Amino acid sequence: YGYLINQISFNSYELSSDIINVLDGLYFPRFFGSKIMGYLYLSTLIFLIIFNRKIFIQKSSNYLILLIIFIYSYLVPFVYSLIKTPVLHDRYIIFVIIPVILLISCLANEIKSKKIKYFMIFLIITSTLANHYLEIFKRENKKPEFTKLIKFIIKNDTEKNIVFYDYTATSDLVFNYLKRIDLNGIEDLNIIQFKDSIQSDLNSFWLICYTPRVNFECNVSNLKKWKLKKIKKKYLVEAKLFKSH
Repeated sequence: YGYLINQISFNSYELSSDIINVLDGLYFPRFFGSKIMGYLYLSTLIFLIIFNRKIFIQKSSNYLILLIIFIYSYLVPFVYSLIKTPVLHDRYIIFVIIPVILLISCLANEIKSKKIKYFMIFLIITSTLANHYLEIFKRENKKPEFTKLIKFIIKNDTEKNIVFYDYTATSDLVFNYLKRIDLNGIEDLNIIQFKDSIQSDLNSFWLICYTPRVNFECNVSNLKKWKLKKIKKKYLVEAKLFKSH
């Protein structure tokens, strides 16, 4: 209870309301992986609610509860955003997927016409499977490929010294993640975080840089003792092998 009171007492919030994405499909494109799937599920839900609208007013119907949960999941945080603090964000209402899936599944089976019912089921199943295939095999990578880079170093080089360089505010977090990558052979690596300079007693090392920004150069000062021998790049990460003259 105290935690809840503390949360609603904030005058500002780190993740503010994203009204554009609320209007752009009620976050369905984010919930279901793409704009096409998001619009498909949203339009299917709206169609099934309208098509089976008489079911919602029946006394024995349980669908009305699911519909109320769906509506109020958006309405309550939206009203709170207008009154006090913007909090309507996809991660806070992701539980709305449960009533959405239940409504679509159950309302599709309520359709009396077999042609319409089978068409709706076929459309949902085939589009979902196609979307999963694209997500697994065709999706563009958007995460730094530290694991692939470390695999390359372990497999193709005998150098065990790795100096990690990151200029961002999250450098400590990324460094801890790098040290804890679960790979065979990583325990043999000497992973060091760059502070102000490279240790002078290192005869050779890999300089690994996290490059989340455009035009970032993976270079540090005072490298006159070492000569660049090799460069390896992966998505958002870069490694340079330096050896002493």
